[in-house]
Amino acid sequence: GYVAYSGTSMATPFTAGVVALMQAAAVQSVATVKANLASAVQDWGTAGADIDYGTGRLQAYEAIRQQGGFSGTNVATPRHFAVSESLAGQGFSDWYALSVTTTSYPIGIGVIIPGASASKNFELYLYDPSGYLVRSSATTKRQEQIGYKPKMTGTFWIRIQSHAGSGNYHLDASAGASGLVLSTNQ
Repeated sequence: GYVAYSGTSMATPFTAGVVALMQAAAVQSVATVKANLASAVQDWGTAGADIDYGTGRLQAYEAIRQQGGFSGTNVATPRHFAVSESLAGQGFSDWYALSVTTTSYPIGIGVIIPGASASKNFELYLYDPSGYLVRSSATTKRQEQIGYKPKMTGTFWIRIQSHAGSGNYHLDASAGASGLVLSTNQ
């Protein structure tokens, strides 16, 4: 069976495995390995290293390619969208239109409330092009996450709603999509 984990508990072994593959491609100094790792990171969230995204998403293929001096192109991945917005208060919602163009990739959505306190609680919902609620995440944590394998293409709708409090949030969405547009801003 499989188990899903996230955070540094999974990032650390993944990065260690990438370093082992890098060294198998070409043994280099620790400084060179660090430089190749750093240059192969796609920064997400607030610019630079932060508590929510670390230094970003490690592009393993690119790190190994650089280390070994290889040529080639990475495998295709879903498109990533990142937005920072805010909600005015309890009951307010922001709506986003996600234009899904292929069902080859899952839709992954995350909302993070930076520096959240117990007075803030934002919930996350995903609706398919027919308007049906297909996934939701309504915990009391400062991060909400949804994963969904689309069965159709078209405009999916993402709703972020304040259950309590007001303030900023970061929205990340990955999908086989052509765009993400804020359609209702509260």
